[in-house]
Amino acid sequence: MTRLELITIALRTVGDTSLGTEAIEALNNSLREIEALNRWVFLEASTTYQTENTIQNVAFSASKWPSAALTDYSKGMRIKSVSKPYILTPKSKDALDANKDGSTGLPKEFAIREDTVYFNPTPVTGLIPLLTIEYYKTISIPSADDDVIKTVTGLPDKYLPVLILGVIDKMIKEIQDGRDFSANWEKGLQFMSADNLIYSGEV
Repeated sequence: MTRLELITIALRTVGDTSLGTEAIEALNNSLREIEALNRWVFLEASTTYQTENTIQNVAFSASKWPSAALTDYSKGMRIKSVSKPYILTPKSKDALDANKDGSTGLPKEFAIREDTVYFNPTPVTGLIPLLTIEYYKTISIPSADDDVIKTVTGLPDKYLPVLILGVIDKMIKEIQDGRDFSANWEKGLQFMSADNLIYSGEV
C-alpha cells in the first residue's frame, strides 16, 4: 500500500477529500506514536564498531562506523564484543563518569548522551575489541505519494489497518467531528504490541 492509497482510505472515511495535508500530518504522527510505544521487531537494526587505542567515545554520525553510522538510533542499545564474547553493561553517563578511575583495558560498560557513545575502561592497543551494536532505529516517514508504506517504514502489511485507524482518529479529532475512533486505535496498538512480543520470542 502506498502513502496515497492509505491517505485516500482515511479521507473517504472522514468524508472530506480536501484534507490531504492534514491526513499526511496525521499519518506521520501515527507512525511516530507507534515507534515510541514499543521496541518493535521490524525496527531492529545493528552495526559494528572497531574500538581504537585510547578513544573513549564515538559520535553517532562519525565516519568510524564501518558498516553504518548510528544516525537512525532511537532506543534500546545493546553492545557485544565479537572477538572476546561478552556484553557491555549499560550505564547512565553520570554513573559511567563516576566509575572512571583512569584505568584502561577491554571496555566493559557504556553510556549514551545525546548523539555519542562513551566507553569505560578506555580501550588500548591489544585490548580493542570489535563491537556489535544492536538497537532499535527511528521509523522512516514516507515523503512521497508513491512511497510504499512497508518498504519505507518496515511496518508489516498486517499492521496497516491499525495505522489507518490512527490516521482517521487524529483527523476526526482535528476537525472536531463527533465520531470517536480512539478505542479502535488503542485496541489496534494493543494487538500490535502483543503480536510483536510473540514474534520476537519474548513470551
